[in-house]
Amino acid sequence: MAQLNNFIARRGFNTVLLLATAASLAACTTRPREPEAISSTKPTITYSYTDDRSLMEATRKAEAYCGPYNTWPRTDSFYNRPEGGRNVTFVCDQPRTAALVQPQSAVIVSQPPIVAPAAVPMTPAAVSYSYRDDRGLVEANNLAARYCMGYSAQARSTLVQSNVDGSKTITFDCVRTM
Repeated sequence: MAQLNNFIARRGFNTVLLLATAASLAACTTRPREPEAISSTKPTITYSYTDDRSLMEATRKAEAYCGPYNTWPRTDSFYNRPEGGRNVTFVCDQPRTAALVQPQSAVIVSQPPIVAPAAVPMTPAAVSYSYRDDRGLVEANNLAARYCMGYSAQARSTLVQSNVDGSKTITFDCVRTM
């Protein structure tokens, strides 16, 4: 009788051992789950500024920040800070190309057509934009940057004029850095 109980106990243990081995082998052969995106946000950056000049500098910094993403900055929001000054938030989501886009808040005053650079380096003409608010100034800066990019140059503001209708006109030169 003892031998029979011992045989049943070993057989039960062997069955449990066999089932445990089969289960662990099955666990090893299942495919791991592929990672799933839970959420995603576009790169954004916020700058503080106090006047047109510091807003232009913030826009240039946003262009540099968005460069590694091969995008141009788009203004997402402007808001007043309680302690004075303003903040602007840029989103890096506009593909970085030299193609012009239709302005929304900036009005093109003068802009020569984009022409492929000739074999002999040429100096692109200055470009001017009229604007009424901060968003228009940022758009003018972005349009000038894209225009100058077509000449392998960077846009630099050279003149800001106040107009009688309350708007301002900003002029940019395309400057090549070597």
